[in-house]
Amino acid sequence: MSESRIGLALGSGSSRGWAHIGVLEVLEENAIPVDLITGTSIGAYVGSAYSAGGLEAIRDYALQMDWRGILANVDVVFPRSGFIDGKRVLKEFEKLTSVTTFEELNLPTYLVAANLVDGKQVVMSSGDLITAIRASISIPGVLTPAKRDGTWLIDGGVANPLPVSVAREQGATLVIAVDLNAEIISGRQRSQERDVQEAVESKQIDVLKGWAERYGLAGNRFTSKLENWFSRDETAPHILNVLGDSLNIMQQQITIANLRACKPDVLIQPKVGDLRMFDFDQGERAIQAGRDAAKQALPEIEKHLGSSA
Repeated sequence: MSESRIGLALGSGSSRGWAHIGVLEVLEENAIPVDLITGTSIGAYVGSAYSAGGLEAIRDYALQMDWRGILANVDVVFPRSGFIDGKRVLKEFEKLTSVTTFEELNLPTYLVAANLVDGKQVVMSSGDLITAIRASISIPGVLTPAKRDGTWLIDGGVANPLPVSVAREQGATLVIAVDLNAEIISGRQRSQERDVQEAVESKQIDVLKGWAERYGLAGNRFTSKLENWFSRDETAPHILNVLGDSLNIMQQQITIANLRACKPDVLIQPKVGDLRMFDFDQGERAIQAGRDAAKQALPEIEKHLGSSA
């Protein structure tokens, strides 16, 4: 049989995306070759960093992330089309690697966004890499849309949260997919861990108050609302959980439908379903979850590789 061309499909999932790092580490440690990468949203971010040769750099970045680091990347804008402009997020990526175009990447890489007008998938694989990443991670309502080649684009998770089909279209004969949207846990289910979450959110409030000071009068008004934003009133979830949980539900349903239509050869599903949109400070836990899931999938991967030898 002919040799397999291995495609790695990295799915969307905001903070759960640090699990992709753990999966990539295990593939490297076990000499599993990757011939091309497709990525959506956080999968586009991590996949591009890996393809640029920056896996170690992005791992260090994820492990160093705390709430102060998260807020350092938040550039608030007047909420016309999103709360965050996203320029600081891109500056952080530029610290990880000097690569700025697709043509400089070590592997063929295909990033997925969605056309804001018609909702169709847009696959980007040439030209400006930074703008393509920015488009793919543009979570509706959170990050402002990105304009590329005259078209307004939003987060690829709206159209294709797990880009298995893109990997097939680009010639992958063996597709390994990393799904971050399995076993999503809602805010109501998370209440079982209430004591832990209340302690975490108390620290988040303290950091947010310090961060808000830079915005003067507007910051003071924001600070006065923080306690209400983090209220435990079950009848009034705060806006970040509403946005995050709604997007999670949508992506989970689209992923299930897409997997029926286009199955990967190997499906890796790290146990990160309880992480919320902005839990980027949980890097160590997410990376380990990715490692654990990838190790469990190794026998299946090796079986596929053996049958194609």
